[in-house]
Amino acid sequence: KAFIKAILLGDRGDINLELKESLLNAGIFHIFAISGAHIGIISFLLIYLLKVIGVKRKTRLYITAFSIVFYLIISGGNVPAQRAVLMALIIIISKLIYQKSDIYNILAFAGIIILLLNPADILNPGFILTFILSAGITAGRNFFLPLTNLPRYTGELLSASLSASLISLPLSLYFFKRYSLLSFLSSILLIPLSTIIIGLSFILLPLSFFPDIFSKIILFILDPFISLFFLLIDNFLGILDMTIYRASPPLYLIILFLINFALISLIKFEQAYIKKFLSFGIIFLTIFFISPDIKYKAKSLEVYYLDIGQGDSELICFPDGKTLLIDGGGVYYSSFAVGRNILLPFLLQKRIKIDWIAISHTHPDHVRGIIEIINILKPSELWLSQRATKDPLYIELLKTKNHKRKIIYIDSRFKRIGKNYKIQCLFPIKIINEEYTKNNNSQVLKISNKNNSFLFTGDIEKNTEKFLSMSKHKLLKSTVLKVPHHGSKTSSTEIFLNTVKPEIAIFSSKANNKFGFPHKLVIKSYQKIKTKMMFTAKSGGIKITSTIKGLIIEKSKNN
Repeated sequence: KAFIKAILLGDRGDINLELKESLLNAGIFHIFAISGAHIGIISFLLIYLLKVIGVKRKTRLYITAFSIVFYLIISGGNVPAQRAVLMALIIIISKLIYQKSDIYNILAFAGIIILLLNPADILNPGFILTFILSAGITAGRNFFLPLTNLPRYTGELLSASLSASLISLPLSLYFFKRYSLLSFLSSILLIPLSTIIIGLSFILLPLSFFPDIFSKIILFILDPFISLFFLLIDNFLGILDMTIYRASPPLYLIILFLINFALISLIKFEQAYIKKFLSFGIIFLTIFFISPDIKYKAKSLEVYYLDIGQGDSELICFPDGKTLLIDGGGVYYSSFAVGRNILLPFLLQKRIKIDWIAISHTHPDHVRGIIEIINILKPSELWLSQRATKDPLYIELLKTKNHKRKIIYIDSRFKRIGKNYKIQCLFPIKIINEEYTKNNNSQVLKISNKNNSFLFTGDIEKNTEKFLSMSKHKLLKSTVLKVPHHGSKTSSTEIFLNTVKPEIAIFSSKANNKFGFPHKLVIKSYQKIKTKMMFTAKSGGIKITSTIKGLIIEKSKNN
């Protein structure tokens, strides 16, 4: 039901995250966006069925025009669907008045109408993608179709799949920072299946006004096709995981790629030397788009306090090129994916490869974002300090295990020394084995170089603060403190602050959050010891670079 609802109406709300990810990995998720394929299939189906039952030509065209407009309305009317329906209507009108139509003129006219209705759509990724892909598939026929030397429909499918796969590569990386290298193979295997499924599913719309028996017959016919679709996804395409994640490529290279593609499709075959030159250009740019990004390397110790809403996430870039991500934020009250929508785009755009991930504790606002993207980031090590055997997020985190990743349980004996930096675990004293995670069991890390030190405290509260102040008195003093528990009144005790003596305190929390973080009494405690306070809720992301001359502070927001 959820699948038919998504593929027929574009309503993806009931599609679970696992299936969505499988379809994205397979490069076929676009079938859930109502577009030219849907309108084309429905138009062809209607015209054919009406012809079979003897409806006159003009009447067939009128009924088809009315039906696709009705379908546009009930499916939400996104820009790709608007483009497809407008193009179909123009073709129908030209057939009604017995006039020939040029596909490029139709495409341009549809674009002009959409922009007249809403000029802002020119910045809409959906508008850009649907028009460039439509033009590219049309242009690609001139080049790929003669090369295939296959029966018409097979050649058309191969030509369209090759053109769409090539053109969507730079565009997908630019807008979404991801691309599935399986998209061409998926198109060949799944588009014919999708065509049948969309066509049969469309018949369900008018049948919903009749007794259930008719719908059940269509669903019975649909079942083997949907089963085969899922068989291919679950056992082949969806698990191959050939998705690449990259920073957005430069816009001028994308434009150069599209110009090359357009020219190679327009130039006649006799001019072979020009085609070869342009083909080499396309091949070179394709390799550039899919080649691994150059890894970012910090010149000095850099610490990023990321603005991920109500939660914690800190990134440390070391001068030897190593990186550590501490927590990844996340929410428990909605399906918004903090890791995928905030953390991952930031890391990709900065071209930062994560080497180590540390989890303070497995509460949603610290670990859910990590669970979403850990298999994309592919760190070499995951640092934990608790075995919370019945904690659902701890169990889910372990399920993401990759054979290339080591899970290391660390306690106060853990140290790692690199080029002009040191990482120490100050808490817990020994690995904690409890059924559920607790704030007071949060992992506490200290990172320092010759000039400054940074303390990361998770959500520790009064008891752990007191313990650390008594047992780790000399080690606790730090230049910058990530404020414990987002500034809750259960933390930042007087004894703890007087031991740490931070010059700067970073509060990581959402603006106007329901918990009332940071608490007024906590603010007064930091004011009392004359610590400079910074808030991700006000400053956005905060970057602190430790240099010989001191700390360099940068903010993503001016406040």
